[in-house]
Amino acid sequence: MPDHSKILSAIAATDDADRLRQFRENAQKNGVDEVADAAFRRLIEIVPSEAPGTLEHDFWSMVTAFEEHRRLDRGKKSPMHRTRDKVARVGIHQTLADFATDRKPTAGFEQLLEWGMPELTGEAIVLRHQSEFEPEVTAAARRRLEDAGIDIETLVRPEGGR
Repeated sequence: MPDHSKILSAIAATDDADRLRQFRENAQKNGVDEVADAAFRRLIEIVPSEAPGTLEHDFWSMVTAFEEHRRLDRGKKSPMHRTRDKVARVGIHQTLADFATDRKPTAGFEQLLEWGMPELTGEAIVLRHQSEFEPEVTAAARRRLEDAGIDIETLVRPEGGR
């Protein structure tokens, strides 16, 4: 198995989104999942301008994850217009509360689970920032994740933690 430590170190050290996209594309072409995943996760960490560990940063990381997957699948930039429009109308907080309390999981919830990224779901974000939500919203988020077989403890970091 090749040693990818140098490239992984370069990925961890860069704040250049275009460079991270290139790392990811090259790694995918060469079947190096570890490098592709590291580049993708670093990308969604650095793109949001909000302070890491905040509700806003976590939300925009989720949006970035979708938009980057779409970019790769479609070969062009593809913003999440409906989500962005909803945030403009009701705000991030209400958007996340609606994700968690809708009767059915969103398509995005299902897609993130399929991609192996349950920590990016709106429900996981609600749980990480539960002091900012009503108890019924956090209970709905917890129930949705548990019903999907997700280990809640792996998703929830201490508030303000990374």
